Amino acid sequence: MKKRTLTIALFLLSTFCLQIQAQELYNKWQSYSSYVSFTDITEADAEVFALADGNLFSYNKEDESITEYSKLNGMNDADVDFIAYDEGSGTLLLVYSNQNIDLYQNGDFFNLPDLKEKTIAADKSVLGVQIQSGKAFIATAFGLVVVNLEKREIAESYLFDRRTNSALIAYDRLLMFTDSGVYGCPVTENSYDKSKWTLLSDYVGKQAALHNGVLYVVSKGEDVILMKSDWSITPYISGYHSVRNQKNRLVFTGKQGAAFLEGDVLEKISLETVTPVSSAQKGEYWIATETGLAGYKGSAENYKPINEKIKPDSPALKAFYNLDFQNGTLVASSGGPFRLSGIAPGNVSILQNGSWKTIRRQEVMNDAGYEYFEQLLSVAISPDDPDLFYTSTFRHGIFEFRAEKCADRFGNHNSLIQANDPAYPSDWISALTFDSQGNLWALNSKVSHPLKMMNKKGEWFHYSLSGLENIEGLDRLLITRNSGKSQKWILSCFKKANGAVLDDNGTPEDYSDDKTVHFSVLTDQDGNSFSSLLFRCITEDHDGKLWLGTESGLFLFPTPQRIFTDNKSCYRIKVPRNDGTNLADFLLENESITEILTDPANRKWIATANNGIYLISADGLTTIHHFTTANSPLPSNEILALALDPQEGRLYIASRLGLISFISDAIEGKSDYTNVYAYPNPVRPDYNGLITVTGLMHNSLVKITDIGNNLIYQANSLGGQLTWDGRNAKGNRVSSGVYLVYGTSEDQKKGVVTKILFIK
Repeated sequence: MKKRTLTIALFLLSTFCLQIQAQELYNKWQSYSSYVSFTDITEADAEVFALADGNLFSYNKEDESITEYSKLNGMNDADVDFIAYDEGSGTLLLVYSNQNIDLYQNGDFFNLPDLKEKTIAADKSVLGVQIQSGKAFIATAFGLVVVNLEKREIAESYLFDRRTNSALIAYDRLLMFTDSGVYGCPVTENSYDKSKWTLLSDYVGKQAALHNGVLYVVSKGEDVILMKSDWSITPYISGYHSVRNQKNRLVFTGKQGAAFLEGDVLEKISLETVTPVSSAQKGEYWIATETGLAGYKGSAENYKPINEKIKPDSPALKAFYNLDFQNGTLVASSGGPFRLSGIAPGNVSILQNGSWKTIRRQEVMNDAGYEYFEQLLSVAISPDDPDLFYTSTFRHGIFEFRAEKCADRFGNHNSLIQANDPAYPSDWISALTFDSQGNLWALNSKVSHPLKMMNKKGEWFHYSLSGLENIEGLDRLLITRNSGKSQKWILSCFKKANGAVLDDNGTPEDYSDDKTVHFSVLTDQDGNSFSSLLFRCITEDHDGKLWLGTESGLFLFPTPQRIFTDNKSCYRIKVPRNDGTNLADFLLENESITEILTDPANRKWIATANNGIYLISADGLTTIHHFTTANSPLPSNEILALALDPQEGRLYIASRLGLISFISDAIEGKSDYTNVYAYPNPVRPDYNGLITVTGLMHNSLVKITDIGNNLIYQANSLGGQLTWDGRNAKGNRVSSGVYLVYGTSEDQKKGVVTKILFIK
């Protein structure tokens, strides 16, 4: 019995420790939701909930606080399409774009994944939501799903084989408003029996609501009609495209503004723009504007504002393709051709000191007088000045920004940038980066000299690249820094494998000693050749090795200098299975790699097109983390771009459904040991997390001993930081007392000692 008790105790302790570690990992994330285009708002008693860009926040009318909601504080998914509030149960319903459903009540989220997980051949898209008598009627492309909000369960589901826009109970019938008319089934009949459903009217309605026993229906246009119990139709008002019940009121919204029906009294108000409107009580309404959430009190046309415009600080877009981080500044921009052209309004968002600023396309054109194309292809911050950065565009060259204002534009009219289409002059600049001397390099697609350089004096140079002349879709530009050669690697990421390397011999302003090589076939260490790959990205690690990401996995150039003598010198990493078979698998074989980034400990962050993000060891043999939507707050498994703050270890991750960051355990090493410290310190009895030693030199050897110099723990720092779980080699938490931390530099010429106090 004692042995069994001990086993259970050890199991519970292990489970508790794993829970602590999981929570610690979750606390390392931060979300940056966008709130630009509002799609809906609704009210609870004390709160106004607003939906913008698929993200949810609330404003408390009593204490004026703002709360943002995401997977970090309980939501079970990302990208909300619909919200609706039920006063009776105090429940906010959330329907996500992937048909997942959350119920939010008393600060907690309850998940109903049934519709998301349901396997049917029909389209499951949700088209509308109506709250009535404690139930949510969720209209779908295949029929109807009914949620009992009190019981928090799917109560009914109808595969009706018709696109249903709205549904509710009226005139003693369950009604579905479909693209082919209004169908009904008496509430006394078996509604699962399709024979009990009849076509009541051929009127096509988009939304419907019941008020004082009368059915109000909004058409696919902007007309509202009254539908009586004999299914006859009477026009009511025009110019409104939506209707909803809020307590004992109907709220109409449309191009005419808003209208509130209470009893038999209809009150209309004019609004400058068509916007979501909420009004749960007479004499008050809330609207979502371009500048935020606004509340008004009064009557008729004499409403007065009751608050300043409310909106959380946020970036200008949900999805960013381009990220760059330098000296405390993150610059993010949208994508362009072959990327995110559907959501690319040409906005640039800047994160500095925890606050967002946005440069909008129209502002650039107004301030500088330049045409500014919305499809931005790259962004590069000056390594010398975080207030200076450049963006490249699909058709209008390069734009220079200083102190958040457009300062200049470079194109074929004032530089060596070439237009790629004589019939329609188009300065297609697809990638930007700086070299270690502060020169700006750019890729000019589909021209004779595709590589350009502007030095710090503003002088321009251009280079021909073997095999890449007049090639479209040049997308990736890497300048090596750690291999002893400043090579320029260029990749075409369009249609087929195409790459070139320029070695300017360290003299970019002298063409006479340049040499280039073209490659389109990769051959691994086993002699396997790959000629039809699509290149996606490339990065250099701290050992000078190049990691090339493709649509079908990773390739490694261990000695990139040899590309001019042996362009087959690449290999794929084989990860042993360690199952006794002596077999191995290629690292991330068949994964579509979208971005690779090297952290201060020489580990690799690897982003994928549909499987989240990996952190692998420096040699590629160990997967340290694999984050997906299933085990992390990632809003999407489609990762578009990465950027790293090496001082904090914060990794910025741009996904299809939002920007998020993760604080890693590796930071940039320091030049000396003048500011080494440990935290938390002292370590108190109720603390079970990791202890961090920071301020170390790169890859320091760290030894932790007790006061008698007995070794407790030893490891190398990850860049300039080391974490320790406070346990000895046997896995036991150390006793109360003082523990010494010894740090020694890689060359063993410098050292440091600091202390950690444990209180038990």
